[in-house]
Amino acid sequence: MAATFIGTVVGAGFASGQEILSFFTLYGWPGSLGIVLVAVAFAAGGSWWLELGARTRARSYRDALAATAGPWAGSLLDGLLTASLFLGVGVMTAGAAAVTAEQLGWPPWAGRAAFLFLCVVTVWHGLPGVLAANTTVVPLLVGVVIVVAVHGLRAARPAALAALAPMAAALPAAPAPHWLVAALLYAGFNLLLALPVLVPLGASAPPGARRLGSLAGGMGLAALALLLHMALLAHMPASATRQIPVLYLAAGLPGWFRALLAVVLWTEIFTTAVGSLYGLASRLGVPGSGSYRLAVLVTAALAMAVAEAGFAHLVRVLYPLLGWLGLGLVAWLLWGARR
Repeated sequence: MAATFIGTVVGAGFASGQEILSFFTLYGWPGSLGIVLVAVAFAAGGSWWLELGARTRARSYRDALAATAGPWAGSLLDGLLTASLFLGVGVMTAGAAAVTAEQLGWPPWAGRAAFLFLCVVTVWHGLPGVLAANTTVVPLLVGVVIVVAVHGLRAARPAALAALAPMAAALPAAPAPHWLVAALLYAGFNLLLALPVLVPLGASAPPGARRLGSLAGGMGLAALALLLHMALLAHMPASATRQIPVLYLAAGLPGWFRALLAVVLWTEIFTTAVGSLYGLASRLGVPGSGSYRLAVLVTAALAMAVAEAGFAHLVRVLYPLLGWLGLGLVAWLLWGARR
């Protein structure tokens, strides 16, 4: 349960370091407080999504939205979430193409095509492929990110550790005017993209697994984010100029480990993409049916076009928008459940 939660949230932005950089590190040391806030939001929000699935016995997030928010509001939220899932697949595709271009020298179109082909194959038969992908990749990702972050901290110049907000004007623009707003947006869009996987998972999971899985997943995500944030902060401003900041932190490590890191980043981006692709396709058809598989193919084809905008640009433009949508969705569902 925890691995699926982590795998759904940790996608192209997190695993590459681009999300952590944009939503926390660009704010200097105060960004650390944002990660603490996000830890609480993840644990509480993940638990709520799982409980929502258990209470409604929903086969897809559409059923849960209709049962909780009512037919009209449920349809509106359903449309917004469907659009968000599609954009999420596009961002993950761009991230995977950035990794293959930097490490293997592949042209972007080839990286996008190979990535989407594997996504389609994985979700072709429904949720079992999503669960198998997460439980295989997540433990390896956790170990690799810890090694890279610790190495980045050890290799940092002592003077770099004094880097405080505000940062240099030449750095990328932060997604929000204050670290608190950025943290809320980060929690919002991640909970938004986790809902399609966690709701149907909660419908079949026992109570103990729901409680402990959401707590372990939320705390594990926060611990990884804090470690990565500290390493990126120690290498500012250089780390902010890279498409894949984690690969910059890995400079000086053996070549075989850097190759392993690129593979793990790619596969972790993959687990988040298949979660979003499954959630979107299951909204449009029963998993395994013809309409479901047609939705998988059409979504993958359209995601190719979205990914052409570039990874870092998509993270800084689309993710804040998804964050506002996610916060609105959480507030609406909480109000609907109480009513």
